[in-house]
Amino acid sequence: VQNDYELTLDENSKIELCTEVDTHLIPHQRYNFISITILPKREPDSLCDVLGVVMTTGDITKIIQKSNGNELAKRTFRLADQTAAVDVTIWGDNAYNFNYPVGTVLALRAARIGTFDGCSLSLSSQSAIDANPKVNGCHEISVWYRNTGGNDVKSISGRQGGAGGGDDFNFRGRKYLDQVPMEGIGKSERGDSFELRCTPFYINSNQLHYTACPTCNKKVTIQPGSSSADCEKCKKPVPNPVNRYMCSMNVSDGVATAWVTLFNEAGEQFFGMKADALLQQQPEHIVQIIASLLFKPTVMRVRAKEESMGADAGDRMKYTCSKIVPIQSSADQFPNGTFAKEVDELDKELNLYY
Repeated sequence: VQNDYELTLDENSKIELCTEVDTHLIPHQRYNFISITILPKREPDSLCDVLGVVMTTGDITKIIQKSNGNELAKRTFRLADQTAAVDVTIWGDNAYNFNYPVGTVLALRAARIGTFDGCSLSLSSQSAIDANPKVNGCHEISVWYRNTGGNDVKSISGRQGGAGGGDDFNFRGRKYLDQVPMEGIGKSERGDSFELRCTPFYINSNQLHYTACPTCNKKVTIQPGSSSADCEKCKKPVPNPVNRYMCSMNVSDGVATAWVTLFNEAGEQFFGMKADALLQQQPEHIVQIIASLLFKPTVMRVRAKEESMGADAGDRMKYTCSKIVPIQSSADQFPNGTFAKEVDELDKELNLYY
């Protein structure tokens, strides 16, 4: 709590209502507001103060607490400022008592930052809500909402993508590799996908492909002295197996490095040709093709999934590239155009903390 002094009350203290003092002389609650857009960059489980306008309110739902089996009510509403929107969850009696209509400006004190479903906020017993507070920024947010309806900002909550899978499953937007553990990405049952701007600096040329069944795309083994194979999944001979990409590359996003696996569709986009066409090249030409693709900015749609390696080895994060995203502008190759612009953007972002 931001304060200069602290009072402690005991059993001998007395509190009386004072009606003879000009109330405007009494200081109001102090806040240390941060912009919603920088919440994902804050430490998970840390507390923060946020000022925003109510965009939507959800119905009350009930969950069963694993610790004691009791039923607990929860309600989620969406809060927005001029930079972004975020989902806020309130619990118990506070969920029932929440009756602020859409368009109300709220100041949240000591809201806890969570990583569930993207980035979210949760209010606990030590949190507080102040409606239409008399603080700097309240009027500006109210005017902004009346003029725009809040439609010019994106939410940092809610994993986009449907349950049907695909490369957009649980899409979390563009991320840096160091944000993966910080935001709990890849820990869901089916993993999470995100966009990664990176530079490949090593490709394992010893393993670029596998031989597959053209029907199910599963790996098959060609019998010695024969050009055919048997597919265990289709349970039939495969007279003409095909080559499909399966290669690993080490990439860097300027913050961290990771091994990423590319399968056939992403491999064709990356190499610019089918696996059969690449393998028909002379070995020295393949080396040249690989060298020409290194150290170039690349935007990938990556799927992260945490896998258990056993009790002794622990867990590891597996990254799979589902597709190569075309670079549309120089901003993807050189973010923000120049180094000077990057410094300006960083300076603006740092100023949001103060």
